[in-house]
Parts: sequence; C-alpha cells; structure tokens
Amino acid sequence: MNGITLAALGDSEVRDEILETFENRGVLVFEGLDMSDELHLEIAGLFGPLQNYALPVSQKELTAEEDKASKAQLLDLEIDSLSEVDGEQVSGVLPWHFDSAYVGNINRGGVLRPVIIPPQGGETGFADGIQLYDDMPQDLRTAFEDLQIVYYSKLMFTHQRFGFPPGLRYLRLGEVQEESIRKCEGARRAIHPAIWQRTTGERVLHISPFQAAGVYLRENPEGDALLEEMCQEIYSCMTPYWHKWNMDEIVVWDNWRCLHCVRGYPPGHRRHVQRYTVEGDYGLGFWEPENQGQQPVPA
Repeated sequence: MNGITLAALGDSEVRDEILETFENRGVLVFEGLDMSDELHLEIAGLFGPLQNYALPVSQKELTAEEDKASKAQLLDLEIDSLSEVDGEQVSGVLPWHFDSAYVGNINRGGVLRPVIIPPQGGETGFADGIQLYDDMPQDLRTAFEDLQIVYYSKLMFTHQRFGFPPGLRYLRLGEVQEESIRKCEGARRAIHPAIWQRTTGERVLHISPFQAAGVYLRENPEGDALLEEMCQEIYSCMTPYWHKWNMDEIVVWDNWRCLHCVRGYPPGHRRHVQRYTVEGDYGLGFWEPENQGQQPVPA
C-alpha cells in the first residue's frame, strides 16, 4: 500500500480495505510514507489493541499524550550478535520463528518500522503457514495434524534445540540477548498446536523452530527426531518473501499465520527497528500443566 496518510486512515473504507488485505495476505507493506511516530502508532492501532511485549527486553514507554494506546510499549530492537553464516561473518541474525511462542496467548501481529538500516543485508523474511501446510509432504503433514509443540523461552540463539539453521555458528551474543536468556531460566513452558484452522477454512502449519522444546507428551528420541524432520522440511518447503527495507516503510504481519526471521548484515553496521505488538489470542494455546495428570488450563 503506497502513500497512506493520517488523513486517509480516517476513512472507514480505507481502514476496511487494509484489514481485508491483511487477512487475505498475512503480510502488508506500507510504502512511501511521510514517516512519523504518530503515523506508526495509528497504523498499528488499526489492527487491534496494543500490548506490552512478553519477553523482558529493553523497551521505550510511550508518553502520557499517547494515551490512545496506553497499554502499548514501543519496542526497540537491535540485535548486535556476531555470527558466521556459511563461513562469512555477519551481525544480527535472527532465525525463523513466530513471536511469543513461549506464552499461551500469542499476539496477533507486529507493526515494524526501520530507524537505522545497514547498507546491505538485514532483510526480514516472512514465510506463510498456509503455503507451508499446502506444500508439506502428505505423510509428514498427517503425522503432525493432531500434535502440539512445547515452547520454552530460553531455547533461543545458542540454546536453540530444533531446526538449527544450517551453516550458522554464533560467535558472540549481544548483551540484550544474553540478558534475555538469563531472565528466561526456569520460566513456565507453553504449548501450541502444530497445525490449526482459520475461521476462513485454511489450515496453517505453525511451528517455530526457535524456542521449540519438543512434541507435547512425546519428549523422547522418537518425538525429537520427528520434530527435527519437520523443521528441516519447513526450510525446504517455504517460499519466503524477503523484505529489503527503505526508511519510508512500515511492515505488518499476521503472527498467527507467518514465521519471520532476519538476515545478517556486515559487522560494524547497525540495524535498529521499532515495533508495536498487536494484542490477541487465537484461543488454542495453553500453559503446560504443572503435572501430567492435570488437565491443560487455557491461557
């Protein structure tokens, strides 16, 4: 969508078109924007109430004047890790995942805006779970039809257990990433279906390799091998959209439907983005019971 303005967002037909396109496509790119904090906030607010981000990371609170989204926090994201990908050193790699897998009620989506972009690299990738479901081999899809996946917030970066990206080696994590991992120690685990069905009928393959702990009630060598096979097949089957950033853009994605990731960029450069998080709950996730004899309690 090109050249959306604050005035245009006041038109109900424009808002309805934006929301309909979001539901149909899963990822929206707003281009040619006269960028401002107010426009970022207004676009984010179209998609629902805004929320604080679940994982403890550095956040910037909104001013009192922005009481329209008083629950929201503007999240500053800058991953300063150093990695090696296929023998080349890069900064800022973030593997494929969906956000907030580690809580029972995953958020509706993210609304992302660039602040500093590197001269090359740093693209955000998006993979559609509907496409993944449709293109997945039938036998593997059938095997996961009724399975649920356990997620634990600590299992990220160097702690990732499943689907570790081929050719990736972490050389150094940034302070924010290290602190996030430390804060997640002993956190409660969450559980989400591997496949779910939208109200419009499409089935969605929705597995995050990042932070996956195993198959629920099958955390054993057989279940682990099955999940690893699925994660590698996800990489093989996906036909991602790679968004190369310009400073006049905002990207919105459906977190119930899409996986996303970040490509690395040359060391010595920065990639700083800001996002709002759209509140939501698809009603299918739950916290892991404290003992296996207990019935799952919806989040």
